[in-house]
Amino acid sequence: MVNFLSSSPNKLTNNDQRHTKAVYHKDHIKLHYLFDKQDWNTVLSADDADLAVGNFTSIINSILDSVTERKTIKYCKTSKIKPCITPGIICSIKHRDKMKKQLGFNSSNENYEKYRNYRNSLNSLINKCKYKYYNSKIENNKNDLKKNYKVVNELSVKTNSEKNDNFKIKNNDTTFNNTKDMAEYCNNYFVNNGLNLAKKIITPKHKFRMQFTSNTSMFIKPVDENEIIKKINSLKSNSSKGINDNDPKIIKQYHLYLLKPLAHIINLIFKYGHVSSQFKVSVVTPVYKAGNRSSIENYRPISVINNFAIIFEKCLKDRLMKFLEKNKILSKRQFGFVRGRSSTDAILELTKMVVQNLDDGKKCLAVFDTIPHDSLLEILRAYGIRGVVLKIFESYMEERQQIFKIGDVLSEPLELKIGIPQGTVMGAIIFLVYINSLTNLVVDGGSLISYADDTAVVFVTDSWSRVKELAENGLTKVKIWLDSNRLTLNVDKTHYVAFSVTSANRPSFDSISVESTVIKEVTSTKYLGVTIDKNLKWDKHIERLVTNIRKLIPRFYIFR
Repeated sequence: MVNFLSSSPNKLTNNDQRHTKAVYHKDHIKLHYLFDKQDWNTVLSADDADLAVGNFTSIINSILDSVTERKTIKYCKTSKIKPCITPGIICSIKHRDKMKKQLGFNSSNENYEKYRNYRNSLNSLINKCKYKYYNSKIENNKNDLKKNYKVVNELSVKTNSEKNDNFKIKNNDTTFNNTKDMAEYCNNYFVNNGLNLAKKIITPKHKFRMQFTSNTSMFIKPVDENEIIKKINSLKSNSSKGINDNDPKIIKQYHLYLLKPLAHIINLIFKYGHVSSQFKVSVVTPVYKAGNRSSIENYRPISVINNFAIIFEKCLKDRLMKFLEKNKILSKRQFGFVRGRSSTDAILELTKMVVQNLDDGKKCLAVFDTIPHDSLLEILRAYGIRGVVLKIFESYMEERQQIFKIGDVLSEPLELKIGIPQGTVMGAIIFLVYINSLTNLVVDGGSLISYADDTAVVFVTDSWSRVKELAENGLTKVKIWLDSNRLTLNVDKTHYVAFSVTSANRPSFDSISVESTVIKEVTSTKYLGVTIDKNLKWDKHIERLVTNIRKLIPRFYIFR
């Protein structure tokens, strides 16, 4: 019979490798009182967005500082206690380790047998507790696949913060001595990368004019407190606090006190067309794409803005999307970030186009593939975004500041002079507006399908030689459009698939040329998560799915 200890481990032993860290406790009773008594007159009387946001931020920071107590706690750095491990189990683990240590002094068979039985029984108990804990979490989230996948990931995958802490970048094989220097290097790279790409683009002699000009101008109606409530409730409680440390949980819990000043600030921006500088600071964290992990080129910069800026951007986005949809400005060939359309629709459109033409005996070939602020403003103006509304977007994009974050280390801020921040609410919509005329581009014998910046061009005709001619002419036209709009064609990720029902009916060429660029043929490609092969068979896609599922199976070991 094995008896497990159940007392709470209150005392620290000398053998524990203990460290200290600061934790912050908020007095919520006092916080309620201070918010209730707060006079927001300095915000509500301000007639300038920068002044209003500055006073608003100062008041909130002052209140939070006065109710926050800093405490230093001791913890064991070598092991992080999991939620499924109870205080009783912790005591039992210590007792097990003590028994193992005593074997060094008296390693009789009887003592070893006692230790082995205790260890095995404890391991069994820990596994049962893990099973019960994770099974309960999955059961509670059974209708939410995203949350369930997060639970499974907890079992074997590092958290985003752990991945970020292990982020190591080299500069021409040179290792950085400290994280601060690395952060400065990464920030410089992402700020200047768009500028460097734009400088390499040779402006073509022929420029594309806007194919669509709206006679209707966009009007922005003021926000009210009910709209602010909806936008606050839509914030994710576990999202980042941003550079100003605005905790979304605090914002949601005390939102009734914040409605009036927030509505006033956003309406000031809508009235005068000036976005507060505090709303234009992004904290960038790196997200790995593919390739060498020590090369900064293989990371995508994801921007995080403060939560009050997110509320403003959500209000602005709703008004812009309503105008674009009402006036049918967005192309029907664009499936990304548009209400009622999805990546599934884009894939269905592509495959339907290929299948129908193959059934008709046609030859079918599909090519798969830095925003300058001045060009974007010109496009917005043509679509009907004029006057003070255009000033809002102009102010939104000018003098944006970017800070790179690695772990808890921040770089110095740098101005983002070209491009738009990835990961923000408005970033994706602004990009769609910018490339909208590309998806409406008339290409002889070809059709464009886009999901955000993932674009496929399908060329169809009666012979392979004619398909090649159409593809080269059509892609040259696309290249001219990109150059005219100071965008770059990612040659490394651009390729084509020549579709046919049988392997016998294949083209004689294995590449096509766009000006001086050679685009290679591939037998299959991954488009929006689906592997599409030259014969429209599922073999390659199933093979990739099986490989991915095999990697996931060990994570379910605990549920066996």
